[in-house]
Amino acid sequence: MAYTLDQFGPALKLPWTRLKAPELTKGTRNKMVDGCLREADGRKISEMNRDRDRGLVAIRNALKASGFGS
Repeated sequence: MAYTLDQFGPALKLPWTRLKAPELTKGTRNKMVDGCLREADGRKISEMNRDRDRGLVAIRNALKASGFGS
């Protein structure tokens, strides 16, 4: 996350975006990085991807069981 924000954060100000971007201060960057680290809780990317995918399948199945979606 830190690398991504450092590299691509300035792109938030480019004209192709329609939303007003917040100022990416060092403090904002650090809060985002810290939040991501807490959320990851030591898990590998592959583990987080697996958990995300399982969650999406569970949502899809719940919608299907309720008559929504296909």
